[in-house]
Amino acid sequence: MNAPGNAQRLRKYFQRALGFYLLLLATYQIGLYLRGLQNHHALLDPRLSVAYVMESCFSRNPAVGDMTEWATAIWLFCIGMIIFFQGRLIKAYIVSEMFLGLSTTFVIGVWLFGGHAVPFGLGLIGYIVLFVFFTCIPVGLAIRILSQDRGQPNDADGSR
Repeated sequence: MNAPGNAQRLRKYFQRALGFYLLLLATYQIGLYLRGLQNHHALLDPRLSVAYVMESCFSRNPAVGDMTEWATAIWLFCIGMIIFFQGRLIKAYIVSEMFLGLSTTFVIGVWLFGGHAVPFGLGLIGYIVLFVFFTCIPVGLAIRILSQDRGQPNDADGSR
């Protein structure tokens, strides 16, 4: 069997799976935001903690949170399209997802270590589930794709 050809096909499969997963997650987020229900969709919003931190730390204006939610959904959709069709920007996705996941990690940490400033009524299990499905699974898949590149020459632009 042709091992390099199989490895390349497997890599392409994982890239497409990651891109498709990101597109599904972005479509889910956009669907929540299009409903326009203020804080009624909070229990289902995977980027709620990002909007909460932006509103709490930088501005008291609720429009900042709304713009943050839309920006994260559009970013996720765009990067999902690029990864699905071209297999590029995987490192950029990992870095951005780590940044976006920090606020959820912060909320989980506050909840676990006795803090009382936890936003909304989602509960610890809800935040952990959102964190696993919207951060851990896609980042794990992206890291797997990058780990398949070890020992293989990268493209000249270094975007993989």
